[in-house]
Amino acid sequence: MRRWLLVAGFGLPGLLLLALVGIWLFYNVGQHRAALETAVSEAIGRDFRIGGDLRLDRGWPPALSAASVSLANADWADNGPLIAAERIDIGVALLPLLSGTIDLRDVTVTGAQVRLARHSEHGANWQLGRSPADAAEGDDESGWTVGFPRTVTLRDAQVVYRPDERTEAEQATVSRLTLQAPGANRPMTLELEGRYRERALQIDARMDAWQRLRDTDAEYRVHAFDWRLGESDLSGSGRLVRGGERPRLTGELTSDQFDLRPFQGEAAKSGEDRLISDTPMPLAPLQALDADIDVTAGRVISNGLVLEDLETTLALDAGKLRIDPIRAQLAGGQLEATLGLDANPSPPVLALGVQLADFRPGELPALADADLIDAAPSDFRLQGEGAGSSPAAVAGNFNGDLQLSVGRGTLGNNATNVIGADVVFSVLQQINPLADEEARTDLVCAALKLAIKDGVAQGEKAIAMQTDKVNVLGNAVIDLASEAVAIRVKPTARSGIGVNLGTLAGGFSIGGTLTRPRPTSGDLTAKLQAAGRVGAAITTGGLSLIAEGAFDRTFATDDPCGVVLADGASESAKPGILERAGDKARDLFDGLFGQ
Repeated sequence: MRRWLLVAGFGLPGLLLLALVGIWLFYNVGQHRAALETAVSEAIGRDFRIGGDLRLDRGWPPALSAASVSLANADWADNGPLIAAERIDIGVALLPLLSGTIDLRDVTVTGAQVRLARHSEHGANWQLGRSPADAAEGDDESGWTVGFPRTVTLRDAQVVYRPDERTEAEQATVSRLTLQAPGANRPMTLELEGRYRERALQIDARMDAWQRLRDTDAEYRVHAFDWRLGESDLSGSGRLVRGGERPRLTGELTSDQFDLRPFQGEAAKSGEDRLISDTPMPLAPLQALDADIDVTAGRVISNGLVLEDLETTLALDAGKLRIDPIRAQLAGGQLEATLGLDANPSPPVLALGVQLADFRPGELPALADADLIDAAPSDFRLQGEGAGSSPAAVAGNFNGDLQLSVGRGTLGNNATNVIGADVVFSVLQQINPLADEEARTDLVCAALKLAIKDGVAQGEKAIAMQTDKVNVLGNAVIDLASEAVAIRVKPTARSGIGVNLGTLAGGFSIGGTLTRPRPTSGDLTAKLQAAGRVGAAITTGGLSLIAEGAFDRTFATDDPCGVVLADGASESAKPGILERAGDKARDLFDGLFGQ
């Protein structure tokens, strides 16, 4: 009797083990292909198909292997399946399969084509899950339950992303992406290696996720992440809270160096039609969530600008973006700025205030290789507001003012790559009446001061330059909508210096556009009229500023820069002017976007 008990005691576990070995060796999982397709399709609300073999790899732990797998795209997306993969390997627990449960351990996707897209009306095509109506009908008909995997790995993938229906799609290569989620309420980790815009891309992140007190709310926290693209880096932490009217994102971002150029279009070049972009601004994300993010960066590189020691705060609330303050070093000077964008009205409203004190123009990236200007400590300010869905549209009805003051330096009269590099300083070169007679000109001062109304920047005695030999003072009209330039200046010899100005003594003109300003002859009024805006946008008397015979004896002055700036300072604007400009911009900013 005792022997039979021993046999039974050892035999029953042995039989169970033998049964498991038999399942492992001989079970044909391929017969459940249709059921598996139905289970996944029902779980995520998209058609899931296995076009190749489906088999059970008999390693340990065992794994389902499927070839030629595809997941349907959203109904509104017409660019192929959301995911099409050469192969998917899914590590599963064996025993739960007997009860209709797919307990996923590891999922590896190889050779995938991933097509991501957003639409202004439909949202994102990667938003999965059954619709409320489908969910209300009850459980799916397959009888299978699918759990979320603990580890997801993507290898050798091509990812195509289209941010909206008006923008061309972009592509990235993912060599390896691993997302690990050991279990509910436990930290998740993300690791990614790939290439984007011909630059190496690397991301490492550690995240927590847990349910808040109410089931309808969820909070996700990223404790630390590290992102690298080529020579750029970004790290920080953050928290996303869902459940309110909009998700709310808070966090801190830091970077040693961040290069924005891979994410920007090319800067305007010589001969191109527009300086101010007419590409629509991406406004939809501004209304999709709220945010409060602090940003610090050692160096930020963009088209035409290199910011150092950047500090700023980004606040987004109910479609209103506020970036204030923006503090950084630019071209050796101190930048302080504010920016606000209200995406709620149609068209959206943008307010801007910029102060740049004691900078060196020759250190601006656009001028660094042009040999146009050396030294010349300068101050700049711009403030105002406009409405439009693109930067060009905002400029076309902008209201505000602009002021530039340039101190002692030298101008290069044989400078290369000037046109399109910087319109203001290329114009200074062109209004120099002695540019053809000397390789370099000693600059005493230069000044520009324009009032901007309904997209037209203009001013009488608004542009000036003083060199060691001549004084130059003139009027200017710039139509920001068409980017047409009309400047008429009068040079006079400085007292005690014998200079023969010849035919230039009566004045001369600069025409063209912001990307191609150039000396011109003929009637500037007619040239502006050809731009199609005269009468509607140029204020009364604006055309007279650039007409022939516009100058009187008051244009012959020994202090042209002081006349323009109207403060008697001939070499640079007084600090108080910049401070008052900042106060004015901030008052405007607060009036539009609240305190």
